Amino acid sequence: MGSNLLYCCIATQLEMTEQMQAQHDLCQQKAKALLLQMNSLSPVMKEKRSLFYIQYNKESSTALVLVSHQVRNWGDMRSINVMGHVLPKRNSVALRISIKPVPSSLSLNTITGHQIFKNKIKQSGEKRVGDYVFLELLDKQVYDDCLNEAVLLVWHEGKRLKLSIEPYNTLLADPGNTDINDGNWYETQMLDENPDITQFDPNTHPIFRYMWNPNIWKKQFKQRTLEQQNLKGPTNDRRQYDKARRLLRVTVMLNTMAAIRNRKYTVLNNNGEKLEVKLNPPLSLTTVLYSHDSMLANASENLLPLPFPYPKTSVRVENKDCLILYEELAAAGKQPLLLNMANQTTPGGGYRKGDGAQEENLFRRSDYYLSLDHVLDHQKPSPHKRFRCSSNGQLVPMTEGESMYQMDDYAAIYTTGLTVFRGIEDDGYPLMTQPIYNVSAVAMAAYRDPPSNKKTCRLLDSFAVGTRKKIENVFKIGLCRGHKTLVLSALGCGAFRNPPEHVALIFKSIITQYAGYFEEVVFAIVDDHNTGGKMNPHGNYQPFHDVLNGYDARPPYMQNIGMSLGPYFLVERLNQNRAKISPVIMGGAVPCEFAAHCREISDSEHSSAYSHPSLCPDGGECAGSNDDVHCKFFVHRKMCPKGGECTVNDEHHIIKFDHPEHCHAGGRCNDMEKSHLQQFRHVPLCPDGMDCRAYLNHDKHHRDQYRHCEKRCIFEGNCVRFHDKNHVTKEPHPFVPPCPFTPFSCKFHIKYTQINPKIDRSAEYTQAETHCLHYSHVCGWGRLCTDTSEKHSRTAIHIARQMCPDDDRCRRLNNEEHLAAFTHTNVRDIRLTCRCYASACKDRFDADHE
Repeated sequence: MGSNLLYCCIATQLEMTEQMQAQHDLCQQKAKALLLQMNSLSPVMKEKRSLFYIQYNKESSTALVLVSHQVRNWGDMRSINVMGHVLPKRNSVALRISIKPVPSSLSLNTITGHQIFKNKIKQSGEKRVGDYVFLELLDKQVYDDCLNEAVLLVWHEGKRLKLSIEPYNTLLADPGNTDINDGNWYETQMLDENPDITQFDPNTHPIFRYMWNPNIWKKQFKQRTLEQQNLKGPTNDRRQYDKARRLLRVTVMLNTMAAIRNRKYTVLNNNGEKLEVKLNPPLSLTTVLYSHDSMLANASENLLPLPFPYPKTSVRVENKDCLILYEELAAAGKQPLLLNMANQTTPGGGYRKGDGAQEENLFRRSDYYLSLDHVLDHQKPSPHKRFRCSSNGQLVPMTEGESMYQMDDYAAIYTTGLTVFRGIEDDGYPLMTQPIYNVSAVAMAAYRDPPSNKKTCRLLDSFAVGTRKKIENVFKIGLCRGHKTLVLSALGCGAFRNPPEHVALIFKSIITQYAGYFEEVVFAIVDDHNTGGKMNPHGNYQPFHDVLNGYDARPPYMQNIGMSLGPYFLVERLNQNRAKISPVIMGGAVPCEFAAHCREISDSEHSSAYSHPSLCPDGGECAGSNDDVHCKFFVHRKMCPKGGECTVNDEHHIIKFDHPEHCHAGGRCNDMEKSHLQQFRHVPLCPDGMDCRAYLNHDKHHRDQYRHCEKRCIFEGNCVRFHDKNHVTKEPHPFVPPCPFTPFSCKFHIKYTQINPKIDRSAEYTQAETHCLHYSHVCGWGRLCTDTSEKHSRTAIHIARQMCPDDDRCRRLNNEEHLAAFTHTNVRDIRLTCRCYASACKDRFDADHE
């Protein structure tokens, strides 16, 4: 490699992003194009070339690059892609030596205090590993003198020890049979690196050939974590320890990539014997990008009621790792789908630099990076399939240069065929003896640092409705891709600082909508370093557990127009009990930030521009009135005052009021009780009633369309036609058969109402009582009657006379004709019979007597 080629690589990559730098073909093409012009550069290009001084040392495979301060982008570059090899950039060369063999009893101070080093040892630059001592020197002349001397003489336990001084070298004779350890990596060369996987060339760097030892890694990570927690020094020191933790995670990722490239790895079995595990996934990796305009299901017409796969959807919240729960569900045959809490702009979030959130953890434990960060796929052409879902539901293959990022707000990326082969971080990312194949995951990004109400710990309206749409799209994809269970988590409640209780309640509203479509929804939540802040002082597990654990969501009993059953929105009812169902799409209209509380929800222009929640699946039996999130995300209509007896078909009335469900008996129902008629809607009564010829001929179609039962009198107990035998026979009334002598001539009713039963229990009274229980009579109080007992309702007819306009100020209370025509307060419509004849009664003109 010459200096000109190296210059061409640097010059063409100065303006590239890190993702572009990782594309080997692109970098190679641009470098070669510039290299062809080197013999005939323009004056401008020559001046640019003069800003670089490059010296290449073939023996050490290193290059010295001096750059003018005018080339500002050079300082930001961390590595250079040279003809497919990613070479790390160093701002300086560490001057390290190794001293051996050093007895464990020999004090480190004895060595570092030796005069040969002239106090030029870097602070904290000494490390002891086994019988080696590694020193980092600050002076080049001291470094050269030590190597020329090659021997260090020290006194120890009365003896003169001769220790050898050698240049530091991490390359071992057989790295394939050597663990990554403190001496060859963790305490030495790793500390010189930047936390970035792209600077390591898999073809040349030894880190890709070492074996994995989870115990060594776990010890290192715990030590760095403890040191960082106990540190009370300046911010720069904290950053150094954080950098070390990131480098440890980067090391895991590099080892993961090596296993994937080699399609195998080595582990120790229970007997301590080496076991080679081959990675042979049965299915190829398939990735599908679902963007705003993607359609998951076409519009359709279906017979109601829609079926549900499961009688209920159970929810539990576990304090477990998501992949452990996924493995349990997969082993039980429940076909789970895993939620990857993704980064919206960058594939894998900060996995390249050793970040520690859930998505980065998934990448380190599987081949997930081949799906989302496909530019790092070492196989060209890649055997993995990438598609985007179009607006007509077709899966369209994506080109090699087509990117899936930045994702739309409501977009998601579905991946199936993943292979998981590492354990959890707390155990040191151990390699599995049995990988988990054909794992399915969906990547969905939460809002980062969304504004919220600090008092209520609720997201602001626009972000609340947006978060619900994001989460619902995960459920849509899971259902349409045939998954039975979901493995979810506290989306956005860690580093992105979303309020956990509010997000849990949003999840609950969606689970209510999708009740019966999934067998189980499991939340895997482990509180980590991103919990315990102002937004989640009690962590994320506890709020989710309090809201969701043990919740059983059952499918709705009624299926009404305007309701969403899972992703299927019932648009309108068609003939023969069929309904039109809207298409299932990812984006659609922008969610109205006021949701169910929107005052313009009935405005057609507003509703065409913004989407609104569907009807509450629980209808009038909803128990979520105290849940502000439930009330916001479901429309709750008032029950129509007339209930099932409502005959109004006006669209505005139907939108404004809720109505009972239809009676399941259909045309076979013959219940004419008032309570039943208000509780349920019914098919219409046949105008021919019980004499209908089609009914008598057992016409099934006609009987299904109409009810045939005795039509109840619309005036019920207030009917004035009680002496019309034909009317009473055809139209039942709530009272028993009327007495033919009521209201004025029945001697039994007069005796029954005017005798005190406590005083007179004669046979004559008993006869009168028996008669009045078998026959109904007009109640003397009419509309003013206050007796609501069932006995009185069955034996009394209440005729409602017109109220006297003067009422209690009336001066005609002794006028017989006036009293017979109008009702007065505290005056019976049918007065008691006077014991005296009219002419003989002394009180006949007394108003109180009348």
